Amino acid sequence: MSRRVLVRTVSVAALGAGAAIGWVSWRRLGDGDRALSHTSRFSRNARLARLGARTGTSLAVHRARRVFADAERREELDTEFEL
Repeated sequence: MSRRVLVRTVSVAALGAGAAIGWVSWRRLGDGDRALSHTSRFSRNARLARLGARTGTSLAVHRARRVFADAERREELDTEFEL
């Protein structure tokens, strides 16, 4: 499997996982959350799904980059990702 295919596969998997996490988070908010009451249910769901997708994709890309890096570069990548 080439590097590009691996990164793309991991990114797609992270996107799906992020969307699922966003949906679960949205379901836990319930109708009692007044901070988001000015938007529609769909908008709230979409915002949370985007947040989960961005976070999951970022982590997946980071992990894929670590696989192909040497030990010194891994430390640099980890520090960069933590910031």
